[in-house]
Amino acid sequence: MNFTSKFKKNKGITLIALVVTIIVLLVLAGVSIAMLTGQNGILKRTAQAKEETSNKQEEDLVRLAVSSALTDGLTQGNQITDENLRKEIKNAIGSDENLSGNGPWKYIGKKTYYISLNGGVGDTVNWDEVLENLQDASKRNELLNEAKSLGQSNTNSDVGIGTDGNVVNLDLWEYCLTNSGDGIKLQSSGGSYEDPGYLNSNITEDGKIQGEVPQYIFMYSKNKTYPVVSMRSTFYGCTSLKIAPIIPDSVVSMEGTFYGCTSLTTAPTIPNSVTDMSGTFAECTSLTTAPTIPNSVTNMSQTFMKCTSLTTAPTIPNSVTNMDGTFENCTSLTTAPTIPNSVTTMFQTFLECTSLTGNIVINANTNMVYGCFAGTIKPITLSGTSTTLQDLAETSSNNNVTVQTE
Repeated sequence: MNFTSKFKKNKGITLIALVVTIIVLLVLAGVSIAMLTGQNGILKRTAQAKEETSNKQEEDLVRLAVSSALTDGLTQGNQITDENLRKEIKNAIGSDENLSGNGPWKYIGKKTYYISLNGGVGDTVNWDEVLENLQDASKRNELLNEAKSLGQSNTNSDVGIGTDGNVVNLDLWEYCLTNSGDGIKLQSSGGSYEDPGYLNSNITEDGKIQGEVPQYIFMYSKNKTYPVVSMRSTFYGCTSLKIAPIIPDSVVSMEGTFYGCTSLTTAPTIPNSVTDMSGTFAECTSLTTAPTIPNSVTNMSQTFMKCTSLTTAPTIPNSVTNMDGTFENCTSLTTAPTIPNSVTTMFQTFLECTSLTGNIVINANTNMVYGCFAGTIKPITLSGTSTTLQDLAETSSNNNVTVQTE
């Protein structure tokens, strides 16, 4: 009897043991959660591994495209041609939209790749090191000697570094400080809108500039390095330019950059730093494809004015406010983009776009619409949230523009 009673008393677990067990389980759960979700947890490491794999796949595709382009060029002086590289990039990745330059090139994907004429592929330039070298008198003197070997002799010991991180011959360029003094404008001091920063006579026989566009310039007279922030009219009237160079990531203004470049067939990638694209490609009569417009751009006044070969418009980001004359006299343009509600002025946006037809979605918040569709002749219907759709339709005197009814 006593043995049975004693057995019954001892067959359960004590409260202390239960508490200890719960604590151990909580600790294990906490450790498991930390292993899963912590800063170096399994989930984060998995995401990082996935991203690294994706980056490596992209890099492999870029290198494969470059290798194929170089193979294509074995009969052309062992150098990559722009045509071959663009073809192979399209084959490997699906689009050459993010490829810019004219040899060397820059491809912007998950990261930036610099591609040389002989097939070299490098990562982004170490700009911190470049800037340190420009401020170091001894290293800067080495860079100046390198510039002199390129033919530079007239720029008062100034040193320029191109978008590929290499020295450029500044004698090829006109430049000065901006009015605010915070950066470089690639145009002569006091130059009018029609004064370029790079002369047409310096364009090569194959339609390219010599070297690269300066991204930073050390001005000896100021003992300071400045970024290039303005390319106002830089290539104005360069009628021999066929392929646009890489635009520095520091540029804010591209006002009239390629104005009147009638032979330009390939547009550059527009950096996310750019806000002003007024007149950027005006009168580029050979340009057939527009570049992607980044969502930093606010001014697209006359951006593609008289681009008579342009057939398709780019997407307009919801940062753009000014679209006065954006596609004026684009006589081959057949379809229009959606106009976002950020747009506040549309004077003559599609003036004389004689091939334009179809439905256009306009969400613009504007009553400044004078001449928007004047000179259009094909059937156009307007829809969207704009309260001035009827006013827009009436800017054409040919009765070809109507507002879509529900």
